[in-house]
Order: sequence, then structure tokens, then C-alpha cells
Amino acid sequence: MASFTIYAPQTGQKIAFPDHDVATAVWQITATKGYFKGSHVKRLQLTYGKVPDGYQQIVPDKSQAPPLAPGIVYAFFVETTDAPISTGYFYVGESDPVQTEIPDLCLMFVQGRKTRVKCKLNTAEPYEEPVDLEKYVREHQITQ
Repeated sequence: MASFTIYAPQTGQKIAFPDHDVATAVWQITATKGYFKGSHVKRLQLTYGKVPDGYQQIVPDKSQAPPLAPGIVYAFFVETTDAPISTGYFYVGESDPVQTEIPDLCLMFVQGRKTRVKCKLNTAEPYEEPVDLEKYVREHQITQ
């Protein structure tokens, strides 16, 4: 793994998108010895806010990672060197985080800037977050 980033949604939103232009990085780590010198993902276990051996924290710069707020869907973005990038979402509720899908949220350039839109071909219809986020997360939960 070369880098791992967790994104929080922008103010007024409850769902993040794994992109720095439309979300805020709240925790990011990178391989200390360089992009191609990270640990194998198979053996790597990550805990939010704890920097594993062989990595350095980039965000936040020198302070502890902020607590994750309940009622929010965070996004993650993982860069690897021997596999494609990986992205995903997890919901922070009252108990353990729940990995979920957000199948209808996409990103598109609209009038020259990245904008959250509904995932339909050839449309720039704005993405509307679900009214009952917890129910939405349960319906789209990824079970392992």
C-alpha cells in the first residue's frame, strides 16, 4: 500500500466522496520509504488514527486524527503499487462502523468544476442524499 486516505463530507453534507475536491481529508498515511515501498495489503491491518510501522501521517499534520462523528458516511481511497486503487465507504453509527455502498453517487465536471451527481449516463442531475441515512446504509451494507 502506497497511501491510505479517509475523507469526511463537506459542511452540510452527510456522505463523503473519495476525492479531495469535493471532500476533506481527515486522515492520510503514506509509505515512509517511498511510494513503491509500502506493506503488502494482505498483511496490513489499519486502525483509524494509529500509524502502522513503515508509514507516516500526512493529514493531519503533526496532531492526532480527529474523532469520527456519528451519523456520517466517510469515504476511503487506497493507492497500491501492484493492484488498482480501491475506494469505499463506511458509516459511523452508534456502534461499530459499517462498510456500505453508495451506488448512486458519482462525480462529474459541471461548468468546469467537480460536482456530485446521480449516477446516470449523460446527466448532471445533482446528487441528493437520502433522508434516512441509517436506513439507506442498512439497505446497502457490505457483509463480509
